[in-house]
Amino acid sequence: MKYEIYGIKFRKLRKQQHLSLKQAAEGVTSRQTLGNWELGKGDMDFTKVLLLLRKIHVQPIDFLENSVSEYLRQITGEISSMYVNDQTDNLHQYAQHALNVSHDNVKDKIAFFEHVLPVTIC
Repeated sequence: MKYEIYGIKFRKLRKQQHLSLKQAAEGVTSRQTLGNWELGKGDMDFTKVLLLLRKIHVQPIDFLENSVSEYLRQITGEISSMYVNDQTDNLHQYAQHALNVSHDNVKDKIAFFEHVLPVTIC
């Protein structure tokens, strides 16, 4: 899973359960790989994410829904702030970037979600 938000969210949940990186990673992945993913610096196979979620007793649907909701709240907040502060140049740059990404990755649903959907919402 490429989304940086998932690793960050997992880290928060892991720490709430007082699990070390080593404990959480054991039998699933390396401590270093998990640490990188939690910091948004690496990727994690979805199957491994499911195993990690099982270790912290979190249902996958709850994890995904909450993570996406946080991401959308953050992005819409940033866009709203640009709009309220009349930062039209920043809004234009954001929209142009999202369009470029969507054109370059027409079949990439993740790229679409990350860059185009938030623009569409506003």
